Amino acid sequence: MSLRTKLLVLSIVLALIPLGIAGKTMIRITRDELKSVTNDNLISVAKQVTEEIENFYAYTWMTPLQLIKKVVENKELGAKEKFSLLTKEMQSTADFVAIQISIEGESSPFLLTQDKFSDQLRNASLDPAQILELRPDRITLLRKQKTLFVGDLNYLTPLNTWLLTVILLLDENAFSRPATLSARINLGRLLNRIKNNSFTRIGSITLIDSEGRILLGQGNSDTVPPYKLLETVKNLLSSGIRTMGTELSILPSGERRLGAYAFPNGPGLGVIVEMNESHAYLGLTKMVRNFVTWLIFGFFIAIIGGIVVSISLTRPLRKLTQAVRKLSEGNFSAFSDIQIRSRDEVGTLARAFIEMNNNLEKLYKHQEEYNKTLEQRVGERTKELNETLERAEQANEKIMESIRYAKMIQISLLGNLDRMKACLPDSFFIWKPRDIVGGDIIFTESFEDSFIVAVIDCTGHGVPGAFMTMIASSGLKRIISDERCHKPGDILKRLNFIVKTSLQQDTDYALSDDGLDAAICFVQLSVTNEQLTKKAQQNADECLRITDRCSLMAEQCSLTFAGARLPLLYIHKREINFIKGDRQSIGYKRSDLNFSYTNHTVHIEKGMSFYMYSDGFTDQKGGTKDRRFGSGRFKELIRENAHLPFEIQKDALLDVFENYRGENERQDDVTVVGFGF
Repeated sequence: MSLRTKLLVLSIVLALIPLGIAGKTMIRITRDELKSVTNDNLISVAKQVTEEIENFYAYTWMTPLQLIKKVVENKELGAKEKFSLLTKEMQSTADFVAIQISIEGESSPFLLTQDKFSDQLRNASLDPAQILELRPDRITLLRKQKTLFVGDLNYLTPLNTWLLTVILLLDENAFSRPATLSARINLGRLLNRIKNNSFTRIGSITLIDSEGRILLGQGNSDTVPPYKLLETVKNLLSSGIRTMGTELSILPSGERRLGAYAFPNGPGLGVIVEMNESHAYLGLTKMVRNFVTWLIFGFFIAIIGGIVVSISLTRPLRKLTQAVRKLSEGNFSAFSDIQIRSRDEVGTLARAFIEMNNNLEKLYKHQEEYNKTLEQRVGERTKELNETLERAEQANEKIMESIRYAKMIQISLLGNLDRMKACLPDSFFIWKPRDIVGGDIIFTESFEDSFIVAVIDCTGHGVPGAFMTMIASSGLKRIISDERCHKPGDILKRLNFIVKTSLQQDTDYALSDDGLDAAICFVQLSVTNEQLTKKAQQNADECLRITDRCSLMAEQCSLTFAGARLPLLYIHKREINFIKGDRQSIGYKRSDLNFSYTNHTVHIEKGMSFYMYSDGFTDQKGGTKDRRFGSGRFKELIRENAHLPFEIQKDALLDVFENYRGENERQDDVTVVGFGF
């Protein structure tokens, strides 16, 4: 067998065997990944629908119903005022179709119905009072001595809608007898919201109750089709177990469906999210088809490539053999006719022989010419060096562009400080990284009746510190938003765990020992004053300024602070108060995962101001003796300026810092946060 034939066979084998192994492996991995991703997506959609139902239940239904309960129980309001408030609440709450007050011993309850829904019932030849009124025996049966009952789903066929019943036990002192407040809620708006979910384009969303009735999906049939997933959810609802999970179901028709289920708190419903298995694996089917096509195509390419490679290898070798024989006889022109086009090993070998031939010829015949060309070679080397320096400058510029872009990313991690300023106008935020990016970060998060402000000082500064701020910011968002943890001490403990485990610094083989110091304030606004409630309803912008909230409240606001080596300063009646953080940093190898950070609570009074800061300000060297600015000087600076507006305080702090620093370089990132009430 000739060399060309051997090369041809080898090329085909080397081309097809790895391609086949790689294709088979990719198909298996892709199938596993698609299944995992599909299950994750189904769980995510189920969780999204569950949260949407819980939001409707908590904020759209129960919040106004609790308000109605307080109005009914208020002895200071007369019957006419209560009726007016109830009528107004019915008009503002689209889902309430009936509100009923039943007093023990009264022959008939007080029933208030929604005009629009009552007209729809009359148009369908139905009596609104008969449909919407709850008899006393029915209320007793449903409530069963519970303060709150939610359930008793009824389907109105003529209107194609479902009604949910909510029963609240009223204070006996309100009517001197036991009484209940009942509401009939139209689920149509909620069901339409879920029906319009974007997931329904590729799958289905089904809602069922504990009796197996389908409120949404599956054609809205009255009974549950007998397949595994629906039976599982029905049984879990009946047993009162609330969990999330995924399951593969095979319908009586033979269709295989991937599904996930979840249970929202409150209405007693089950959420089922399903997708046809073939649709989930559609990408895999296309991949297999494309793989077979490319395998066939690769076979022909391998044959053609083998032929080209074998010819391109053997032809130059034959010419090289002839030229070497002539060179051995002293003929230095033997390689002059050889043309090199390939860049493979054969081409490299040919170039090496040509270079050897030329060097021998120059050595024997042109020794003097070598010295004449020395200056030219030096010039070429100088040119190459200049080109190298130019490329280095270009590379440095690209690095600086990347770092400047990283600064934009880090600024986005600071959160929406403008929104925080709108809700908390008496505040300032100083964030000055030592380099383009830094290791300090300000984190803010506001809620309906509270907000969180945090100052984080990570290991180092510049790019390494910026990487740590991304880990810290991501961890805070996960703890506060996803895990709904708002106590500063608990937040620091969870952040200590996330940072330490993310960097694998809880192991013996960790390569790094990085971490951070932090100070976190959680401000709770006690919204109990009726004047605040009325103003909040009249305000079109839901973000009522925090200073307005505090000025209207019957009780004081409270601030809870916890620190990991970073303190909190606050000024009250021109006296400075200092709360030290715990002497336990976050995330380092030496940091204790079980350490519990201390929560300090301060009751807020009007005129108080609070300050958090990193050590960049106090550690700055300067002045006439080139010493640290120091904590004592910083406290006095805060006390002297605390009575001024916060924007003026910010300018004063920056002016003092720059004047003290003088010509010295900035020691570290500088971060200061101040706010007041």
